Amino acid sequence: KINFLGKSQFIDFKLARKFKKYLIQKGSIAINGVSLTISKILIDGFQIVIIPHTLKLTNLIYLSERSVVNVEFDVLGKYIKKILK
Repeated sequence: KINFLGKSQFIDFKLARKFKKYLIQKGSIAINGVSLTISKILIDGFQIVIIPHTLKLTNLIYLSERSVVNVEFDVLGKYIKKILK
């Protein structure tokens, strides 16, 4: 889901439940190779906010509702999870 507030875009991404353990609010995530900050964790995914400058300089300008994207989780979270095991 894509919502606008002023010129910024609030984009909600759905994510399989098994990956939710890698999400950290205000943590990093990469969408289609663009490193971003998770603004909010949702029941079925997460939300990011993209400012116009970032939108203009990245491939994210081509996103539309129901776009399939590549998601890369912050490697630090993966290391912490491994250490805690």
